[in-house]
Amino acid sequence: MRRITVELTAADITKALGKSHRFDDHIRSLEVLTFLKSTPNEIVEICRVQLNDPAASITDVFTHPSEEVSVLQQEAADTYVCFYRKRPIRRLLSIVSSVPGGYLSTPYEVRDGRLRITLLGNTRSLRIFLKTLQKVGLHPKIVLLADAVFSLNSPLGLLTEKQKTVIIDAFKNGYYDFPRKIGSEALARKLGIREPTLVIHRRKAERKLFAHMLGMPSKR
Repeated sequence: MRRITVELTAADITKALGKSHRFDDHIRSLEVLTFLKSTPNEIVEICRVQLNDPAASITDVFTHPSEEVSVLQQEAADTYVCFYRKRPIRRLLSIVSSVPGGYLSTPYEVRDGRLRITLLGNTRSLRIFLKTLQKVGLHPKIVLLADAVFSLNSPLGLLTEKQKTVIIDAFKNGYYDFPRKIGSEALARKLGIREPTLVIHRRKAERKLFAHMLGMPSKR
């Protein structure tokens, strides 16, 4: 699995896609701490937002009807950790989330009029990612291109590459949603593997992750 981080300017994004509130005058910086869900139809994340004016409120910034924002913690007079949900319509996150075999990761941040986006995926996914950005008129600057290395403290570090691919794609394509958006057979076809093989990798990955969360051995 590979990792790419690109940088885009506010001017470039505005010219190609229109004005984004992520570059609103209210916001000094926005940092995604965790992506909980990333699909072409919905983005769910935990983010840290720093406002330019301590007297302003989060509701002054996130005003689009499709947005749901809840303050989880106020770290300072001008800084909030928030739960954020939106249904993007032909916006940058929707475009990036539609890249086959890839998914958004951190770092993802807005700072000093620039946006940094990170995508994990195979080599083909990363190529499609760059071509997709260029196709809509964006000119990404590559700031990082490397193998994706996960900390041993990360639950993903417990999985094999095949198990990571299966569990990530299952989550991304809605296998764990309720109601379920994709079954094992359809997911196996998307990954180009047999359904029994997918089920084996998925179950082994799930057992390792549950064992990690419960502090128990991954094998009996």
